Amino acid sequence: MSWKTNTIVVRPALLGADPDEFLGRLGYEKRRKSKEVLLAESGGASIWIGAISDRIIVYTPLAGHFFDGCVDGPVDQDFSFLRSALFRHFPEADIAAFFLDSRVGAWGFAVFRRGALIRRFYGHDGTIIGDEGSQLPAENAYLANCDRVEVDGEILYRSRSDLGDEPLSLADHGEGLFCEVWRSFTGYGFDAPELLQIPGSDFWLNDDEDEFLARRRRPWWKFWG
Repeated sequence: MSWKTNTIVVRPALLGADPDEFLGRLGYEKRRKSKEVLLAESGGASIWIGAISDRIIVYTPLAGHFFDGCVDGPVDQDFSFLRSALFRHFPEADIAAFFLDSRVGAWGFAVFRRGALIRRFYGHDGTIIGDEGSQLPAENAYLANCDRVEVDGEILYRSRSDLGDEPLSLADHGEGLFCEVWRSFTGYGFDAPELLQIPGSDFWLNDDEDEFLARRRRPWWKFWG
């Protein structure tokens, strides 16, 4: 089974009255609720907002911009607005972005504390693309359960949980590290039913819905540059 996510977790943080009011506080004047939906079924619009315990959960494709290099180059304006709004509204909170697409072996997590990056680690297809900051406690705990093995000058890691596994590179442990950091921020495993059943709401922001509908109206046989 393959897994995919583009999620931002803010902790500690309280959602307040409802997701619509929350988006208003972030500065989104143009917004429309699409529907109320569980986290497991989110992703049908611009952004999904929900909460569990003292954490706000945000699901949006914009979360992937924390890992595509745009943070150090030309910045997507929608992403820049969301990032700035979250940092401004939660100056004392930890904000973590998570990206996963297990179909292509892509994973990543980025953690900010009081608006400053303390850790960003991401990779794709068995390769580490970015490694910034010190390893998080969750990463250290994961690797503490592995034996370091040197093979042809390369450091590999073999999990003690299953001694039959072949030793893997740190990049190939990326999804496992992702899951441990995810658990440390949400309090649940990535596929835990308690997490997937969090209620929330999908919203269209700005002109996203019009652009989405325009793309759907394009004939499939025509080439669009």
